[in-house]
Amino acid sequence: MKVLKYDALINSILWSIRSMVRSVFGIIFVDSLFKINIHIRSQALDSINYDLLTKKNQEQLFDEKIVAREIWGTLIISLNFALSLILLSIFGFQAVFIFAAAASLLFWLI
Repeated sequence: MKVLKYDALINSILWSIRSMVRSVFGIIFVDSLFKINIHIRSQALDSINYDLLTKKNQEQLFDEKIVAREIWGTLIISLNFALSLILLSIFGFQAVFIFAAAASLLFWLI
């Protein structure tokens, strides 16, 4: 779980940096860091899912937790996307990057 906490903090920092980048090299660098961060997060979630599924005598309960987490994740991503579109139409790209950084930081704090 510490990996996911650090992932949220790093993601928040990367979104903040992304809002300030103006050069092609900066865009490539930050995007590469995002992809590495996404890969690390994916590996951590796969490990958690595997650990939950290998537990004995509670397999259905863990399956339900994994499905519930995926449903909630999809709903939160959809809400985030809708809010990002609203911010984009009113304030522009800069506000969307700041919102994404704040949302990532909020996950880190929780």
